[in-house]
Amino acid sequence: MYIIKAIILFLSILLANEGSFRGKDLNHILSGPIPIAYSTFISDQYNIPISQLNSQRGSYLIVSPDNMMDHLGDLVSFKRSQGFDVYLKPLSAVGSTAEEIKELIENTLLDDP
Repeated sequence: MYIIKAIILFLSILLANEGSFRGKDLNHILSGPIPIAYSTFISDQYNIPISQLNSQRGSYLIVSPDNMMDHLGDLVSFKRSQGFDVYLKPLSAVGSTAEEIKELIENTLLDDP
């Protein structure tokens, strides 16, 4: 397994073009918001000064068992005070399997990248 991972890593480095942020070109990067956590990466990869980027704090997804939903108010308030958009989803609405939770995360990323 280690050898396969090493080969994949080697090929990805060998065949890599210029860096990209989620497949977006320079015009898309400059025209829309980007997560603040990626601003240095994007600045380095696209050769853009950080001051030209529209960096935003981003979103925070919380998936919780139903019986814990009433106890998350302080965490939600804290994250909102830091500038995050907070999505709070109970397991009863999402599903309890790993695949259902992964699907929720994928759909949330598509709706709010």
